[in-house]
Amino acid sequence: IPNYLFGSYQALAITIFNLVPSLTTTLGVSALPAVATAWATRSEKELRRNVEAVIRMTCLVAIPAGLGLFALAGPILQMLFSARAAEAVIATPLLQMLGIAAIFVAVATPINSMLQAVGRPDLPVKLMVAGGIVKLGINFFLVAVPSININGAPIGTIICYLIIVVAGIICLCKITDVVPNLVGVFIKPLIAGGICAATGWASFGLLHMRLGNTLSVIGAIALACVVYLVSLFLIHAITKDDMIMLPKGEKIAKLLE
Repeated sequence: IPNYLFGSYQALAITIFNLVPSLTTTLGVSALPAVATAWATRSEKELRRNVEAVIRMTCLVAIPAGLGLFALAGPILQMLFSARAAEAVIATPLLQMLGIAAIFVAVATPINSMLQAVGRPDLPVKLMVAGGIVKLGINFFLVAVPSININGAPIGTIICYLIIVVAGIICLCKITDVVPNLVGVFIKPLIAGGICAATGWASFGLLHMRLGNTLSVIGAIALACVVYLVSLFLIHAITKDDMIMLPKGEKIAKLLE
């Protein structure tokens, strides 16, 4: 039974969970030159602009993806692993929690990259060690509780990366004297992401009355993406600088203007 539970967690939930951080890895890499240049030239305005843009773009990608996994964990697993229905049922609550954890994992990557860019490559390592110790401790105690068992693993992941992200942002703010705009960087993407997840959950429920699971999942995700993009512009959660960071971003920005 322990092997079966761990297999459901590792092979199903973790496989899907890893997709979200992989989407934002390039944002952290692309941030290095711009942040390092602004730091070297002591350009506070450019440094603030780049730091906020990188974190905001990461949140704009990670938050709807993570909340979307939370809202549609069961249907997504049933669609991708239809031949392993029993394991998909076990993995559903695990993936729901990992959807939340994926947001923090995704945000941690560019923050660590920016810490390296401002001359503190030691901090990401120290933060990862501290977070890893916390995760091991939580896993050790929670997984051993029969009523929690394998559910303790994603709980440990959430707390681990929450600590890394919060501590990383505090360190970045102290080193650079740049405090990101909380509303523009975090709150607005969270609002739009919540709308996106709610749309996906509600539309799946409506579509599933007439369509099969696979078509309902695809339709719900498509509709959620459209609503998310519209909500971004309605609440002014995305800026021209954000669009320029994307591939062919200048063309997209001109079109949107």
